[in-house]
Amino acid sequence: MFLIGVSQITLLEDDDVLIEAIGGKGFGVRTMLSEIPPGADPLSADNVFIIATGPATGTRMWGQSRFGVYTKSPATGGFGESYCGGTLAPKIKGCGFDFLIIKGRAGGYRRRNNQADA
Repeated sequence: MFLIGVSQITLLEDDDVLIEAIGGKGFGVRTMLSEIPPGADPLSADNVFIIATGPATGTRMWGQSRFGVYTKSPATGGFGESYCGGTLAPKIKGCGFDFLIIKGRAGGYRRRNNQADA
């Protein structure tokens, strides 16, 4: 697991979590229940944003390139999940991580210009 905070990045190695929660959805739900306090505002720093790969990610199995995103929904205040395919899940798994957990809140908006000054 890779925990990304506003001011710090932490590597968490907890194999028990992987055994208790089968796959990305199980991990996402378990982490939301343990990390988000009851009644937390979805747009507050108390919310977490979880990107989770599945056990088949990185294999030759059909559907292996999918990942799930789990958070408390700002639209409903309840469980929010979405799924996507592409190259992100195999890249996360290829780096040796199963899940990314993003916590905290930025101090403000920042804009980055990737174009070279002419």
